[in-house]
Amino acid sequence: MNNFYFSQKDNGIASNHSILSSYLYLLYYFSKISVSKFEPEIKEFIFFLSFLFVHPIEKHHSRLYNPYNLKIDVLIEMNLNHYSSLFTILDSSNLDNFIRVLQNEYQKVLPNKSKNIKNSFILYSIIKLNSSLLTASDYYATNEFMLGLEVNDFGIFDEKLKTKVVENVGRISYNKKLFIEFELYKNLSIANLNKRSNKNLNILRQKLSADVINEITKAKDKNLFYIEAPTGAGKTNLSILSICQFLNLKRNITKVFYVFPFTTLITQTFDTIKKKLKLDNSEIIELHSKAEFYSKDDENYGDSRKNYIDSLFINYPITLMSHINFFDILTSTAKEKVYLLHRLANSIVILDELQSYSPNEWDKINYLIKNFSKYYNIIFVLMSATLPKISKLLINNVQDDEFNYLVKNKKDYYKNANFSKRVKIKEILINNFSKERLIEIVYAESEKYSYNNDGLVKCVIEFVTRKSALNFYDFIKKDNRFSQYKIFLISGTILEARRRDILEYLKNKISSKTIVITTQVIEAGVDIDMDIGFKDKSLIDSEEQIAGRINRNAKKQNSKLFLFYTGDAKKVYQDDIRFQQSLLNNRYIQILKNKEFDTFYKLVFEELNQNNRNELRGDNLAEFLDFVKNSNYKEIDKSFELIKSNSISVFVPLSIPTKYFSMKEIEFLNLFIDFKLEIDGFKVWDIYEKIISNKTDDFILWKVNLKIISSILIKFTFSMWNNPHSLNEISFYGEQKYGYFFLKNYEDIYSFEDGLKNDFKENINFIGF
Repeated sequence: MNNFYFSQKDNGIASNHSILSSYLYLLYYFSKISVSKFEPEIKEFIFFLSFLFVHPIEKHHSRLYNPYNLKIDVLIEMNLNHYSSLFTILDSSNLDNFIRVLQNEYQKVLPNKSKNIKNSFILYSIIKLNSSLLTASDYYATNEFMLGLEVNDFGIFDEKLKTKVVENVGRISYNKKLFIEFELYKNLSIANLNKRSNKNLNILRQKLSADVINEITKAKDKNLFYIEAPTGAGKTNLSILSICQFLNLKRNITKVFYVFPFTTLITQTFDTIKKKLKLDNSEIIELHSKAEFYSKDDENYGDSRKNYIDSLFINYPITLMSHINFFDILTSTAKEKVYLLHRLANSIVILDELQSYSPNEWDKINYLIKNFSKYYNIIFVLMSATLPKISKLLINNVQDDEFNYLVKNKKDYYKNANFSKRVKIKEILINNFSKERLIEIVYAESEKYSYNNDGLVKCVIEFVTRKSALNFYDFIKKDNRFSQYKIFLISGTILEARRRDILEYLKNKISSKTIVITTQVIEAGVDIDMDIGFKDKSLIDSEEQIAGRINRNAKKQNSKLFLFYTGDAKKVYQDDIRFQQSLLNNRYIQILKNKEFDTFYKLVFEELNQNNRNELRGDNLAEFLDFVKNSNYKEIDKSFELIKSNSISVFVPLSIPTKYFSMKEIEFLNLFIDFKLEIDGFKVWDIYEKIISNKTDDFILWKVNLKIISSILIKFTFSMWNNPHSLNEISFYGEQKYGYFFLKNYEDIYSFEDGLKNDFKENINFIGF
């Protein structure tokens, strides 16, 4: 509306061009449909669709809301005659008829027609898909016109990259052996592999790989798959082999998405895949809040604007992201999420550790996965050691399990001693917990293990809350019996750099007895191998995950996990169905020992299905399906929450050594400040303030600088629940600024090694992940 011709006419339309475009679109199709030879009923249905397809046009600069609520604007109606004549759409008599339809009839037609839609998901998704295509095209076109940024590489798998991936998968030593002796492993019986040894464990992994490849081949026309394999079975390699087999069998695959619950897993898997498959920066990307600004040029940030667009639209064949980001693409109304919906078509999606989120969302996830897979031709692979078979949940009171189980004989693997006997599980202090009694058992078991293992032990002690972890950490440090031990704390207030230091130490061969006291930040997938462990009992998934960090390669004898109970889990998980079932189930410990997770999840599913049958109950699947039926995008967005949290990031302006920053980040900081061996947090905050308060005309460059400095800020940041009580307690030491709490006077209450001190305020809750 601002080109030369239209600027000559002062029509008041410019700020409402989305509405005007909607009218012109309707006007155009009104004329086409009116003169078509379709039957009246078909014409009416096409009119109905045309009205709904207006919504993405009307909202292409804002959020999708409700397509049944088209805005009627008198000013635009007055100008329609002028604009329609320019496009030779309708004569004046038909224009009058069109305006009459808009004002009087469309409000009646839409609701009546919507009741007759048999598959409401198709309508919901196609309107959203239209919005995705329109807004993405608009963004690309605007930047090409205004900045000359032409994008031709959309990050699609071509034949060259497919060949590269398949060949490099086959070059990995253990996969090379697998492919050479594939028939041997495929037909191998695992009955004779029950003796615990690293050799047998590796043979089991090869057999499991052969099973997965074989089942994919048999189900090559299917799109929904489960990989359920024990902790330590090598699920990352199983997923890589699965992708390789899909690329061999299906020629239309365009992208691969790896989806994880935690940034630690994203980064860890990103590094593994990039290295193993010999991928360059133009072929793979990790997207999360802690990731630095990404460049397809390995050496520097290159063309920052182009790199920003590539990241925004995921112009990479392989992308690793969080569950939150992925499901936002399916349900969110935010523009930057809607942009990406069309990118999912014909892709492979590996969903890892889905049980990390509340069961209250599992039925919605099942519904979304099933439908997006069918209509967008997406291959979904759900994998975990404690995998809830969400396809067994009811949709409209019907169970329709379309998933293919890639590990058919999973019980044989779970019961094999190399998986089931790696760690002995025992309950202690369930009804009579005290930290005094716990420390006695920790000392006795650590000393016993070290006595038989060259005087060394790596022991992990996990608590549900930060407060309990920090209390025990302070308590054990004061006990002289542990004076020769290295004692570490990992909790939600420990900065990422410190966590990385501790994890790197644990991965290497230790030279002294070591104890790590932690919250649940080192569970799923974190690549450490402990000798013995203690855990505050909470959720069965969580218990199995921490067991998976002990004796990972089945090389050790006498590795144990002791479960105690402080009562903290009742406060944190009281609304979680899994916790409620664990309290009621007297077979809980046997289910955990025997890896009978299906037995446990069956009880959870029964309760979820019962909740969904309750017509008086809100916020269940029935309500969600009703929102989908009415294409109520706002309510769909609101009602789907993987994490129900209201958090604030706390910035701690201490100094952090330069070794924790990438060369690109150091180059960026050098543009603003001078430094040698450490980066001063106060100076980093000053840079952030300057960037965020000085927007330039070059919006993309400003966003690039904001992304770069934000990834640097993360290194100084932890999260806490954003509630008045917590903020009031910490308010004496800083202030809220620019979306963060700036902990200006941190010295008395915070340290790099221990995080927030325990004698500060005991009842502030912090986020552990």
